[in-house]
Amino acid sequence: MFRIEHKQFKISGEDAHLLSGEMPYYRVEPDYWRKCLRHAKSMGLNTVSFYIPWIVHEYQEDKFDFDGSTNRRFNLKLWLELIKEENMFAIVRPGPYVYNETLNAGIPQWFIEKYPQARGVRWNGKEYKVIKDAVSYMHPDFRSRVEIWYKNVADVLKPYLYSNGGPIIFVQLDNEVPGIQEWRGGFDQNPETMRYGHKDGYFSTFLRNKYKDIKALNNAYGSNYSQFEDISPQNVDITSEQWKIDEYEFYYNFYLPQYFVFLQDTLKSYGIDGYFTINAASGNYIFRLKPSAKKCPNTLLGVDSYYNLHKSLTFDSATLSFDIEYVHELLSEAIEGPETILEFEAGMLHDYPRVYGSHLYLWYAWALIEGFKGLNGFNIMSGVNPHGLGSMQDSIYYQTPITDKGELRENYFAIQKALKLFGHDKWLLHSTKKYEMALGIVEDRNVEHELAHMLFNFNISYKVVDLKKRTVDELLQYPFIWVCSDKVMDGETQQKLINFVESGGKLILSGALPEKDTVGRKVDILKSEFGIEAEERSDQPKVVINGVDYYTGNDYELPLMVKCSTDCKVIANSVENKPVIIAKKIGNGKVVYIGFNINYCFDDQYIIIKNIFDELGVKRFLEANNDVRVIVRTGEDGMKKAFVMNYHPMPVNARIKIFDKSYNFIIQAYDIIWFDV
Repeated sequence: MFRIEHKQFKISGEDAHLLSGEMPYYRVEPDYWRKCLRHAKSMGLNTVSFYIPWIVHEYQEDKFDFDGSTNRRFNLKLWLELIKEENMFAIVRPGPYVYNETLNAGIPQWFIEKYPQARGVRWNGKEYKVIKDAVSYMHPDFRSRVEIWYKNVADVLKPYLYSNGGPIIFVQLDNEVPGIQEWRGGFDQNPETMRYGHKDGYFSTFLRNKYKDIKALNNAYGSNYSQFEDISPQNVDITSEQWKIDEYEFYYNFYLPQYFVFLQDTLKSYGIDGYFTINAASGNYIFRLKPSAKKCPNTLLGVDSYYNLHKSLTFDSATLSFDIEYVHELLSEAIEGPETILEFEAGMLHDYPRVYGSHLYLWYAWALIEGFKGLNGFNIMSGVNPHGLGSMQDSIYYQTPITDKGELRENYFAIQKALKLFGHDKWLLHSTKKYEMALGIVEDRNVEHELAHMLFNFNISYKVVDLKKRTVDELLQYPFIWVCSDKVMDGETQQKLINFVESGGKLILSGALPEKDTVGRKVDILKSEFGIEAEERSDQPKVVINGVDYYTGNDYELPLMVKCSTDCKVIANSVENKPVIIAKKIGNGKVVYIGFNINYCFDDQYIIIKNIFDELGVKRFLEANNDVRVIVRTGEDGMKKAFVMNYHPMPVNARIKIFDKSYNFIIQAYDIIWFDV
């Protein structure tokens, strides 16, 4: 028996982790399928996930192969039957996009050639240019062919749905939307799809709903349009800040939800029931896709977490854990269901750098310790693309735990160890993490990875809170809240932060001070109520505390120098001897303003943080040297456990203080230890 209850997966009536592995059957000879499935079970998995590529199964327009008639590896019916026989669950991902190193990201070549009018395009100031591999989601021709594809694949899936006694517990709606567009040029602006110039066009309808009156739009744009349908990429400054805000909100709050509803309704009309999923391509996309998930009933919003997509493009376990922590906290705040990673690397796409089992042990173990309820290892089985259908080459080995011949690599045993220790731990499953602070965001406008990275390195645990959703009383439960601000913030949220501080809250505000809302109206009550101005920037990326220089970590965002009334206390100055970090008492609380966002580079930057914490009177329950990462969790039984990770390739000395009790011990390379506190 499988179902979702609030933050838990229920399997056979008990709370359990959903432990899955991505297995691209169409890259492996059927002779090895059962052997690979059994290895997956022995590794500790209870679920199999897989794409069903449109480009593979509809090899010509209206010609389908689901039984292996053109290629033995395309026998989807046999694959599903084997999963059922092995008593495993299935997450199926029928596109229309699949990506996964597949030609055209999984869109059939015949569609690209026959329906060029349905391609994703973008205005470049002179003409509409095609976005590589992008289609226009709501174009009539694309929708028509997706309906045909869904009907045919649904006929194969229906007997294997969980409601029919089969293994399928989730059906994914498309894949990492709208990633291919943003990564390769920008949001689609296909004029046939958007119907610019028409009153009922997608974009003009959105603008009318947002601004209500054309005068409000003209005020925001500094323009003189007579009606909403006059606006299109061809007759607006597409580099303007207001256009970027509107196009962004249009896509994520208006257009994409309609696309996902179309996909789900189409599948349902062909008999697909049960749970659906939407996968955010990274933590950045979680809140962006939240409106789409809310529009689709019984849909779990999950996330993809990739260590090799970090900006450094290097593999290091510290970066891994930072990604896991921040992604988990964003997802936990965004959804009501169990936090799940739908793509969680089990190797790496390229053969270099090499991924070792010691890395993957930490990667999987720490995700479970962090609190994820579901993990899908991506990919756990290597293979070979049908010739000509790969985006890079035929072979895709991915440094996977299981080869396409069913052989086991070192990574297999490392992941198996992590799942055995933490993937079936009921105490861990029902425990809660202890936080030292809250990281306040306004939906996704001020998601600040660099701050999260710094907090990770200094062992400062945080809970992400959506300031638009949380009440003042809820915010007051946290010792203090840190908000990375920018120039755009709605008036309601600004007033909430004022009320929070006046009611006794402690607030750290960093970055630019808000000046307007997303409709372009002047809204600067936060800085006016706090009596803080910051416009002129320092010449150098450093601050001075007690005569010592400290690097801000960003050569391109120089510190804003603060103008403040005489009741401000200066914590740090610029090299020009002007305040860049100040503290001020407001009502019953206190605010600290930092005229920049800190980018972690040096351990000495903790001096900046410590001075701020001291000014706020923050007493930390956890302190540890930066060589280790520590998480403290509390179980339903009231017991508290500390989990300590050494992500270095050598033993380190852990020096930790938790609830005023000191611990000093050696922890081995790439190891995790845990103990009661």
